[in-house]
Amino acid sequence: MVDRFFNTDAFVPTEQVPKGVYGNAGRGLISGPALNSSDFSVIKEFVFREPYKVQFRSEFFNAFNQSISLALEQP
Repeated sequence: MVDRFFNTDAFVPTEQVPKGVYGNAGRGLISGPALNSSDFSVIKEFVFREPYKVQFRSEFFNAFNQSISLALEQP
């Protein structure tokens, strides 16, 4: 397993940064392990004459039940 997903030496610890200073790191800079989520939906719509419609819908979230297990070290 990978020890670190990003270079921790590129960041400064929070106790060394003055309060009110946020830095210049962009949003979404750090990416962790891959996340796969498979969502699936089936929709069938029936029309009875013009003003009447019936819709049957079935939705499956995380259809293949893929879990992510990370071994986290306890301090």
